[in-house]
Amino acid sequence: MSGETSFYAGAAGLVFAHSVIDQLGEKTVAPTPPNYELWATYRSGTFPDLNREIEELFAAGEALTPALCEDLYERHFVPTRSFEQLAQTGESIAHELAAALAHLREVSASAGGYAGSLEAAASSMETVADPSKLPALVRGLIAETRAVASRNRLLEQQMDASSMQMETLQLSVRQATLEAITDGLTGLANRRHFDRSLSRHVREACEDGRPLCLALCDIDRFKQINDTWGHPVGDQIIRYVASTLRSGAPSEALVARYGGEEFALLLPQMGAEEAHVLVDELRRRVGARTLSRKSSGEMLGVVTVSAGVAELRHEEGSESFVRRADALLYHAKKAGRNRVIGDGDAAVAA
Repeated sequence: MSGETSFYAGAAGLVFAHSVIDQLGEKTVAPTPPNYELWATYRSGTFPDLNREIEELFAAGEALTPALCEDLYERHFVPTRSFEQLAQTGESIAHELAAALAHLREVSASAGGYAGSLEAAASSMETVADPSKLPALVRGLIAETRAVASRNRLLEQQMDASSMQMETLQLSVRQATLEAITDGLTGLANRRHFDRSLSRHVREACEDGRPLCLALCDIDRFKQINDTWGHPVGDQIIRYVASTLRSGAPSEALVARYGGEEFALLLPQMGAEEAHVLVDELRRRVGARTLSRKSSGEMLGVVTVSAGVAELRHEEGSESFVRRADALLYHAKKAGRNRVIGDGDAAVAA
């Protein structure tokens, strides 16, 4: 856990731990290790950004739910752990490369020494006056050849071991990189990856003059779903919506979990009209199925989403771009939900 370890030590630390668990119980949040770490870190004040976000959520009337805890933990803790793992793996790769380079230098030195021995033996054979000395020269050359072959076999084994270790480390890097940018519940891009990708796409679109659209989607009446069916069902519905959005989006689009039950679609090289049609089709796909509870088969009904679609304006920044998409999503909710509203819709003006 982040922060000074002395803060959690001794009798005071035990009292602190009990108070954290009690408060999670009061908020009907299970004291799982991630939830405990999240709330204990908030209580200790060691992550200012985390505290600021939680205070803003409480000020807005948000409740501390399992979904909210998962989202906060994923954004504030998981990326840090993944990047620490990447750094450690990078150090291991550097170590293996240094070892491989040392092996190659040994091979080079061994080959150079053997070449010198061959040259010396050849010179001796050319100038030897006594033929009886030739067998001794040959025996010496044979011994040197065998020694070089033995050293080369050992170096080859060491190189093979280094190669296998490098492959393992490369897999670790890929896995850590994937974890750092992926939402654990849905498998979509996480908020951190979305924010970075958004900045890059906005910059490139402004430089190239190409269109770029952003859609923010929200599951309708999700709090009511959680209150009625419980959070495990809520998670099931979040995964269903995520899967539908991902399977229906074009390959060049970035689909991300933006918040608890909110999703973002970044649509490069797509104008407002085309993006509106696409997102509206995704909305229809989400609402086309009657869902059931996996554990019992109990019917849950139809789930719908609302969305706001904004097209990037000339020399507009990322924050303004997101605010406009969020405002359009708000209008879609106020207009009755289960609909998509874009920049030019008459409903916005109304």
